[in-house]
This record gives sequence, structure tokens and C-alpha cells, in this order.
Amino acid sequence: LGSAERLMEYAQILAEAARDSSKPFYLMGTRAGVFRRDQQVYLRARGIPVIGGTRQGLRAIDRLARSAEPRPAPRPAPPAPPRTLASLLGGRRRRTVHEHDAKRLLADVGLPVVREALVHDRTEAVAAASAIGYPVVLKLVADDVPHRSGLGLVAVGLRDATELGEAWERMAAVRLGALAGVATDGFVVQPMVRGGVEVLAGVSRDPDFGPVLVVGLGGVAVEALAEVALRPLPLRAGDAEALIAATPAARLLAGFRGQPPADVAALCRCLYALADYAWADRAAIAEIDLNPIRVLPQGQGCVVVDALIVPAQEGPRDA
Repeated sequence: LGSAERLMEYAQILAEAARDSSKPFYLMGTRAGVFRRDQQVYLRARGIPVIGGTRQGLRAIDRLARSAEPRPAPRPAPPAPPRTLASLLGGRRRRTVHEHDAKRLLADVGLPVVREALVHDRTEAVAAASAIGYPVVLKLVADDVPHRSGLGLVAVGLRDATELGEAWERMAAVRLGALAGVATDGFVVQPMVRGGVEVLAGVSRDPDFGPVLVVGLGGVAVEALAEVALRPLPLRAGDAEALIAATPAARLLAGFRGQPPADVAALCRCLYALADYAWADRAAIAEIDLNPIRVLPQGQGCVVVDALIVPAQEGPRDA
């Protein structure tokens, strides 16, 4: 790598060349995450990015080049959403908007959310499950408990009233114990949606690009395969299709190892509806997280199984 003085000489040579050229310049090292801090500060002050890692760097350059290609024509401006986040909040400050309320809002703007019932006691839960049909899923809903699985507050595949009752008692014990003093809004009972491919979609606010749509494999795969594709909002014609094609989800959605092709057209409609709403209500939204969206076999649509909205200008969230 050479001495610190020699590395700064390289940075100065690069900066001088960039100053006299209209072409983009960057410094790429071969090892990911390894930088000389003084060199990095010097170059960034002169508008030259520093990239660590050959594979990561070449991928970043490829994506930058693709982003510079002429974009498709804009889509027609969508109508104003029938419901906004402000109307849901009603002046109330909420750290996050829990699953049930988030999905009610998203359903109003055209997203295909799972059927569910909000219940407050075991009798209501059993009645709701009977109406929905077993197997069912039981989950606690609370603004201040956005991550519930680790606390045992999500139970899936409950086959009858006995299993539902046992899950209810376990969750009620957590609610009275570890969550004592935490405000909760009840529980949701949902049908157990089986089959298809799990996809995640979300919107976050990038400090440079503004609202950005993120798409990738959903469920537990998001932790194992952190391959996602991104597009700034508003989406243009063909953006949803291109996002899907750029992720590992594309192979599964096309029909992998004998599985039937998934309803990609329905997923695209879902992504466009999400993007249109997020753009229209962008001042009120910090994040939207849909994980998973279960994309069913072709012709059967897709279903948003879980959702979370983080309002803008709220206090910091726990990780």
C-alpha cells in the first residue's frame, strides 16, 4: 500500500486530474472497508468518492452508470390518495404505526392486504378464527413493539381453537410481564397464507435522493441474502418490473425447481400502488416496510402479510 505520505500523493494527483476534467473520478481500493482516513477526508472534500472493495466498487460503478442512462417516460400522475397518514394519526404522535393500522391505510390506497380481525380477548380471537378459517396466525399489535417475533408475540399455523388458546395465553403472559406498562392495541387474527414467493418492499428516505423504493427477497431471506434493488420515487414506467428483475427474487418468481410461476403482474401493481402513495404522502412518511408480500401463483395475485409505517419527524427508534 505504501507509506501514508505516498498515499496522500496519489490522492493529490487524483484531485488535480479531476479538477481539470469533466469526467467522474473515484478512488477504489481492493479491500472492502479499509481506508486511510486522511486520504478519504481529503478526496471527499474535493467531491471524489472513495470506494472499498473491488467487487463492491465495480458494482457501485455499474449502478451509477445505469442510473445515468435515459430513464423511461414518467407515468401519469396518480390521483391524490383517499386517505393520508395525517388523517390516520389524527394529531397523535406515534413512534411507529403498527401493523393493523398501517394495513388499513395501505388497503385504502390500493394495496392487497391480508384479511384480518383486531381482537381484545380470547373469546373474540376464537370467534374471529372460526370466521376466517383455520389455520390462522395470531400477533400482538403495538406501536412500541415493532419487532415481535423475538418476544414470542407471533404464532403461525394455529390449527384449531386449542392451539389458538395456548398461543393467546403465552402472549398474554408476555404482555403482562416483559411488556407491562407498554400500550398495546390488541391482537390480530389472520388466515395462514401458504404458497408463493415471499418478497419485501419498502420505502425509506435517502438524504440525497429523497424517498426510495426498495425491493428484495422477503421473510427470513432478507437477513441471509441482503440483495435488494432500489429506485428513487416517483416511479417511471417499467421501474417496478426492472426492480424485480434486478433481485434474486426474479428467479423464484419465474418458477424455480418445478414451482409454478408467480403472479409478477400483481406484484408490479402492488409496487406501483405503494410507490404512488409514498410519493403523494412523502412529507409525512419516514419509512414503510412490507415484509413479507406473498406472491401467489400466476393469476392468484399477491398479499401483503405484514406492514409497518414510521411517521416522519418522530423521535429515534430502537433498533
